[in-house]
Amino acid sequence: MEDLKHQNELILKKRAEILARKTEEQNAEKLYEIIAFKVGDEKFGIECEYVLEISRNSVSRIPMTPDYIAGIANIRGKIVDVVKLDKLLGIDVSEKTDMLLTISGNELEFACRVNEVFGIREISQADIQEKPNASDILDRRGWLKAVTIDGVQVIDGAKALTDMSLIVDEAV
Repeated sequence: MEDLKHQNELILKKRAEILARKTEEQNAEKLYEIIAFKVGDEKFGIECEYVLEISRNSVSRIPMTPDYIAGIANIRGKIVDVVKLDKLLGIDVSEKTDMLLTISGNELEFACRVNEVFGIREISQADIQEKPNASDILDRRGWLKAVTIDGVQVIDGAKALTDMSLIVDEAV
């Protein structure tokens, strides 16, 4: 728990340092800032504006839900749905994790199980592949925003958070 708290403090400190040294030139070059993370062996990122927090929480399973729904978690007193990105995107994951990346937007709020968080990255046009070589993992759902030259698949947060297929509304 201390490790995660320390990691969150480092992320916030890094974000503050980045914001403190921005110039108009940097703003013109930079496209966006992402939180980079790993699910299985795949590297992903999502724009910081969609990330609420990174936490370690236990997840309570909900019966009769799709296999990509891990359950629910109590995050700071709020009940949040937890999505298994590995199942949703068809990624093989050998190790179970309790690390959750909570994202939020106009339509939806949910947490995703992630194996590792790398931190904040600024993405510029020079970092983007012109013709991505990455698999179509995110493209199948229409969530692919970009792929960096080092293979980080950037999730289009707006599209992910308006994907109504993530809403389970079935009567039991």
